Amino acid sequence: MPFAIALLAIRYPRYHLLFFFLVLLLSLLNDLFFFVLGRLGRVRLAPLWPNLLSTAHLRRGEAYFERFGLFAFFAGRFIPFGLGNSIVLSAGIAHLSMARFLPWTLSACAIYALFYFYGTFLFGPTLFATKWSALLTLGVIAALLISVKRAWSKDPTLQEKK
Repeated sequence: MPFAIALLAIRYPRYHLLFFFLVLLLSLLNDLFFFVLGRLGRVRLAPLWPNLLSTAHLRRGEAYFERFGLFAFFAGRFIPFGLGNSIVLSAGIAHLSMARFLPWTLSACAIYALFYFYGTFLFGPTLFATKWSALLTLGVIAALLISVKRAWSKDPTLQEKK
C-alpha cells in the first residue's frame, strides 16, 4: 500500500504530504481494526477454545507486551503479507490497554510511513530497478525474526513450562 501511494505521489509531487498522511491514516486504521478484532475475538472465542485462551496464556501475552511492546509493534509493521497484523491482533487478545496501544502503534505507524513512503517517493524507480532491494528486504526480515527468537529463548516467562 505505501509503495502504490508513493508511486502515485511521484506522479503528483505537489500532494506528497497529503499522500504521506493518507498512508499514516490507513496504517492506523488497519491497526485499530485488528486491535478491536482481537478484543472482540477474545470475548467470542474464549468459550470455544478454553485451553488456547486460558488465563496462563493471556498472562504470558501480557508479559510479552510488557517486555517487548514497542519493539513488537515496530517489528510487526515491517513484516510483510499481513503477518504483522497478528501482533496487533494478539495485543487485543491480551487485553492491552488503549492508553498503551495508541502511542505504540502511532509511533510504529509513523516510522513505517516515513520509511516506506518517503523511501519510495525519494528513491522510487531506482530502488526497485535492482535485485539488491529484494535481498535487503529479506535480510532485514531475517534479522528481525532472529532477534525475536533470541529474545523469546532468553525470557523464562514466555517459554513453555516443562
